Amino acid sequence: MKKDYKITKLNTLESGFRHQAVRLFVEGFYDMIKSISADKDVLFQLFEPALRNDMAYVCLDGEKVVGLLAYSDNKRRAFDIERSGVSRVFGPVKSRVIKTQLMFIIGKPAVKRDDEGYIDFLATDPACRGQGIATKMINYVAENAGISSLSLDVIGGNGNAIRLYRHLGFKTTEIQDNLLLRIAGIRKLLIMKKELYE
Repeated sequence: MKKDYKITKLNTLESGFRHQAVRLFVEGFYDMIKSISADKDVLFQLFEPALRNDMAYVCLDGEKVVGLLAYSDNKRRAFDIERSGVSRVFGPVKSRVIKTQLMFIIGKPAVKRDDEGYIDFLATDPACRGQGIATKMINYVAENAGISSLSLDVIGGNGNAIRLYRHLGFKTTEIQDNLLLRIAGIRKLLIMKKELYE
């Protein structure tokens, strides 16, 4: 039986939902961010203050966050590194290094035009995977964000995600392969785009 999930912007909800959303982000992207810290609580302290509520959509199953889609436009990214807890968590020296790395990855706009959107992060609760949550969230943003195209990037080895995005109409526009990606353990990064009004 399919559940009746509700999708809404995070800024319409109480702070407890924000905590759940950031925990879901840390769990979903742990393999990519554990080089910052292997301690998930430390990662939560780092990213919790940085998430922009107005740039995040959540999928709810009752009172539980089971999906997070962090969205960016040509002016702002979903995480504001300046607001992050990096200095408080890591101290002045290490925080400069981490902040520089994060600014390189998510510090500048990912798209150029006002009518373009970008999915920074998409995570679903592992217990709820295969129930159409990612599809619902992507379709919701595509229909409600007032944009003409939606882009994202995906690790080349993530076959399930690539199949999903292709099924939803995303096409690969670029394949990145560089030293910084390899250092992070990523062989290739696919940049994918979906034109919403063709």
